[in-house]
Amino acid sequence: GKWHVGEVSDRDTLSDLSPESDPADPEVEAKLRAAQSRHCDEVRRCGFDYASHIHWGNVETRPIPALRVHNLDWLAKGALNFLRESHAKKDGPFFLCVAPTTFHGPHHVASLEADPRLTETGFDNGHLGCLPPRHTIRERLAAAGLPVNHKTAGGLWMDDLVGALLAQLEAT
Repeated sequence: GKWHVGEVSDRDTLSDLSPESDPADPEVEAKLRAAQSRHCDEVRRCGFDYASHIHWGNVETRPIPALRVHNLDWLAKGALNFLRESHAKKDGPFFLCVAPTTFHGPHHVASLEADPRLTETGFDNGHLGCLPPRHTIRERLAAAGLPVNHKTAGGLWMDDLVGALLAQLEAT
């Protein structure tokens, strides 16, 4: 999730990208993947055995406007992978730190409307299905008689993330 510790920013290839960069461009995607790899390396350097699906800082600082959105589905995938891997090892207690970008930064409703395949590593669909589909957030809020706004949409989306983690823990 969101991470503010470490020294990776001075080596970060994201500074090479401009607002006009296209995340679907293979060269841009390669830079995004390289930056994500360095972010994960930096988290491991700080003492963690596992690091995946890292947002380095606030999402609104991304050089490409399309990346300035929340993607809890992608974040959930990293956390769920950790839980599955930890359970598979069966080596006792573990510590999982999940640091979502919500309730910071951009409007949650706008993020829900963004392409869910767009991640910190470019376009990917391997995380889709980790959480209930985004379009159901509006539907579930309306069914509960709640307005659809930054707080309610972000709260329910976060609840979906926590629910997915709890379900995985329960399953294992």
